[in-house]
Amino acid sequence: MKIVVVLKDFPCPAQPEPGIFVLRQIQALQRFDHEFLVVRVVPHAPPLGQKWRGYRSIPPRYTYEDVDVLTMRAVFPPGMIGLEYVRYQVSRRLSCIIQSFNPQLLHAHCLIPAGSYVIGKQLPTLVTAHGSDAYDWPWQRPGLRRLAESVANSATIIVAVSNFIRRHVERLGRSTVEVVFNGADDTVFSPAHREAARAKLGIKLNRPVVAFAGSLARSKGVFDLVAATEKLHDLVPLLVIIGEGPQSAGLKRFLDQARIEYRLCGVLTQSEIATAFGAADIVALPSYREGLPVVVCEAMLAGRAVLSTPVGGIPEIIADYETGRLVPAGDVEALSSALRELYLNPELKQKLEQQARNFAAAHLTWRANAARYDRLYSDTLSRFSNSGRRLVS
Repeated sequence: MKIVVVLKDFPCPAQPEPGIFVLRQIQALQRFDHEFLVVRVVPHAPPLGQKWRGYRSIPPRYTYEDVDVLTMRAVFPPGMIGLEYVRYQVSRRLSCIIQSFNPQLLHAHCLIPAGSYVIGKQLPTLVTAHGSDAYDWPWQRPGLRRLAESVANSATIIVAVSNFIRRHVERLGRSTVEVVFNGADDTVFSPAHREAARAKLGIKLNRPVVAFAGSLARSKGVFDLVAATEKLHDLVPLLVIIGEGPQSAGLKRFLDQARIEYRLCGVLTQSEIATAFGAADIVALPSYREGLPVVVCEAMLAGRAVLSTPVGGIPEIIADYETGRLVPAGDVEALSSALRELYLNPELKQKLEQQARNFAAAHLTWRANAARYDRLYSDTLSRFSNSGRRLVS
């Protein structure tokens, strides 16, 4: 089947990490003999700052790990004001790409804005709702809600990455929403020997280590994690922080004031993250809101004890004291107590590691994800055909 995938973030030579999960999903789906063309819609980038230089570095056409990518640029308004009108900037060129590639199906990642680009193209459409595009952005103002409702009720099939996201899509008026968990790359994330990983990173074997990976923002709970780790000074833990984000500078100042040892690693490759997880005793994501975070899937697949919060879709894959530990978002005392419990109770930690790995291997790989999407692609064609709409050649 020939499929056009429409989105914003996808790896490119200068930026290999953004959208890496979509690349891995596509590669898993290629084993089902699907042929893909990725269309990125990114902002016009003035020559200002690191963020905009990153957008400017994206080639107009490139191939990344055997996946062909076309880049379209549009003017994105600040603060998402007028975001509902971006689709008119890209509609004609997207139609030309579709006519040239002649796909059987369109797959958009995120209800808005990418989902709005593909509706009305007279082709079967599958739209995946990931997180903020369902539980946050549509509720910020009426224009965005109308746009999200239009996508939710026009797409042939809507997929949510968790039941939490499904319920928010249903709030937009969609009665039937499929749920497919995100995945992780089990060729990269697998149980690793701590001794080898720590030797590679220069970390002593008996040192308590907690790892965090994600956007460096308060909403991800990373400031809470620093405060909770500081309460464990008697255990002399090492906090390994992976990522960058809007509050990177503030976090660095906060870390320098805290009585803890830390490594602020910045953005790492998938293999480097896997090594950091391999060296860790605990992977913590004490986030305030999520869809279904890929980093949790990766940590579970790596066979590490995961400490997180019962927000978004996280409780759907982490059962407290079974496949990980859950504490209330924003509760630094509970977070610190759970860290101490896991450090001092190796039997519990080992149990959580094994059960997390077993669950992830069965449910959270890109192979499992691709098998579901392969069936949904066929269902999308069938539903579109049965609806009486004409397939465009």
